[in-house]
Amino acid sequence: MPLTSLITRLARPRDWENFRVDVEPGIPDQRINLKPKTANTLNVGAGGVFALGLVVFMHFQGGVGVPVADSLLFTAGLVLFGVGAIVWSLLIALSKREVLFTQDGVQVTGRSLIGMEEWQEPYRAYKGVLHREKSVSQGQNRGSILYQILELVHDDPARNVPLFVESSGTMPRAAWEAYAKWFGLPALSKQGRETVARAHDDLDKSIGELAAEGKIETRLDYSDKSVPKGLHVASERTADGECLRVTISVPRVHLALKMFVCGIPVVIGLFVAIAFTYAVLAGASESAIFIGSTLGWLWTLFFIGICIWWHMRDRRARREILISRTKLVTTDKTETSFDLSEIEAITMNSSQNQAGAGITIASDRTQVTVGAGLSKAARIWLKDFLTSAVATA
Repeated sequence: MPLTSLITRLARPRDWENFRVDVEPGIPDQRINLKPKTANTLNVGAGGVFALGLVVFMHFQGGVGVPVADSLLFTAGLVLFGVGAIVWSLLIALSKREVLFTQDGVQVTGRSLIGMEEWQEPYRAYKGVLHREKSVSQGQNRGSILYQILELVHDDPARNVPLFVESSGTMPRAAWEAYAKWFGLPALSKQGRETVARAHDDLDKSIGELAAEGKIETRLDYSDKSVPKGLHVASERTADGECLRVTISVPRVHLALKMFVCGIPVVIGLFVAIAFTYAVLAGASESAIFIGSTLGWLWTLFFIGICIWWHMRDRRARREILISRTKLVTTDKTETSFDLSEIEAITMNSSQNQAGAGITIASDRTQVTVGAGLSKAARIWLKDFLTSAVATA
């Protein structure tokens, strides 16, 4: 990548979660200002100032026995980091982009320390309105924030335009549909690594209506050979008539992940327990040694028990989907009911993590994600099966 392109990219970031964006659909001549959140810029700049301050401190203390001050490599690294962080924060802080949504397209003007930019694109030059999710870590032991992002997507990523950014676990389906209709563009969504397009005229149509128009394939096969591992499908008769019941038999979180989460405290407990036990066997008689050994083994057994309890509880949880002639009911932690006529989409969600990935069933009223813990092949099969079952019910 040329140096000028790299500098331009750093000075005009497109990490939309760092912006406050909420464009009102359908209002022409609407103008928005794209400027990163001040706190993010200040944090980076403050880190650079701290690094340079540390270099100055070490320089003046070098003569009184601070060994690290003699490390040329360490000092040079601090200087590079400090200068780079300050320059980057200034580039961002002094940059500004303004987007004008006209009747026919977008007009963008911007300024920064590296120059001015000005361009315009008609809406028809964009591929569609993309919905994607982005999980941003908040640091050690602070979890992460899930952002819902809607943007106009261009073949040239530098001309992508943000429309909506929100920290939420719920897809902004109404806004997604409104933007697609406003611009007359397809609604795009990430399903795993693939991008799926849906015409804006079809967004309010149910799966049944799309199937009637021949826009959805309806191959309903749930023979024993076709159903992947972790799923079981049975036909049964209820008060609502003939129904299909899909049972998910795999746990939401894989055993290996549970063992990893519980493994760190278990390893610490084993280390303490073995060390103190060795001291006891070597002839140590202090009461603190016996107490340390006992606590170490109790700590270890406690977390092993937590892992076993977590896994057994997960396996016994009731996880199923019931499809009748008129309704689809999911049971996975909570129960959610849909009328078949209101279901507009059944999609793979965008998570790349098997523990968090699943199938999203959506209507204008609500949405729910099922199938966490299934393999990718099983999730694809379940998506196709549910789509066909809803379309042919």
